[in-house]
Amino acid sequence: MHLFRCLGLGLLATTTAAQTFVVDLAGGPGVDFTSIPSAVAAVPDGATLVVQPGIHLPFTIYDKSLTVLGGPGVVIGAPGVVEVRNLAAGRRVVLRGLEVRGIGLVPGVFRCSDNAGALLIEACRSPLTNGAGCRLECTNCQQVRIVDCTWNGGLAAPVVLYDSVVSMVRATCPALSGAPSTLQIAGGVTELVDCDVRSLPAPAPFGFPINVLSPGVVRLLGTTRIDNRPFQGWSGPAITGPATVLLDPTVLILASTPAFGATTTVISRAMPSLRAASAQLGSEQEAVLRGPLNGVGGLWAGLETDPLPTTVFGSPWYVDPAHVVAMAGGTFVAPLVGRYSVPPLPALLAARIAWQGWSFDLLNGFQISNAMLVAHW
Repeated sequence: MHLFRCLGLGLLATTTAAQTFVVDLAGGPGVDFTSIPSAVAAVPDGATLVVQPGIHLPFTIYDKSLTVLGGPGVVIGAPGVVEVRNLAAGRRVVLRGLEVRGIGLVPGVFRCSDNAGALLIEACRSPLTNGAGCRLECTNCQQVRIVDCTWNGGLAAPVVLYDSVVSMVRATCPALSGAPSTLQIAGGVTELVDCDVRSLPAPAPFGFPINVLSPGVVRLLGTTRIDNRPFQGWSGPAITGPATVLLDPTVLILASTPAFGATTTVISRAMPSLRAASAQLGSEQEAVLRGPLNGVGGLWAGLETDPLPTTVFGSPWYVDPAHVVAMAGGTFVAPLVGRYSVPPLPALLAARIAWQGWSFDLLNGFQISNAMLVAHW
């Protein structure tokens, strides 16, 4: 599928060409900056930072569209803190391939606050050999996507989401925190797709994988696993608090009976779920859409847009209707798979493509899948 030909290369290259800067602690020919904080402050809106291996300083992005591309050996030194704050609507930030280290009982932190614009955090994690790992904090953020990340840390919840709209795909929250909950949520909408969330075995009333503090929506999709393992014969609910939980039958809940708290409302229904990950220049991009068995559906890709509300059940629509391409369609006897080749063109570095799908079956009607955003590296 020649997706870029259909969309027009010029549309995708406009914001990336001539705006790529190299950050290397060692300096030298071809290096633009020797620290991430100085680069973040100096580069223009919409720029891309290609960060070379080394132990880098913490940094804050404040109301600026920016892509930070790391990779193996790119470390934010302990205790690492990466902050994204006050993104206006229409701003875009991508953070990829950053290892954020903790020290002792103090975890590294990805901290996101007061962001109306979109944020993608992909392939970011910290090995447990480097202290307490890293945790995620989101407060008042409207478009956060987490892909292929691992969260753990100290004595506080590894993931804290307050009044935010967050979609997590293939995220892992292992049972390594001393906190009473693994995901602590207050309000907002939280979407988990193919995630693994486990609690630390602890005596009652502790050890909840997901603890909802104020009314919110939690969507559990795909092969997500919520595990509350027993401690000395006691095992509590997997999810507790005043949440409305939309539960796909494919999700695995491991907990005692009842598996949900007394104030938790559970609605079970088959829902479409989408997974993808950013692809390297010169490789093939793939997305996989699963849906209700024997239902029909379609998979689309194109330029991203801020969320468009729909009357169809599920997520808002995030693919720009003016720049969209149909990638796959049919009956869900098997997942629908969409693919395209990513040209090896430097102008397409950090070019962003949104994926989203839909499904229809007689029992559940029309539904919109979670959205995926990829940023080619």
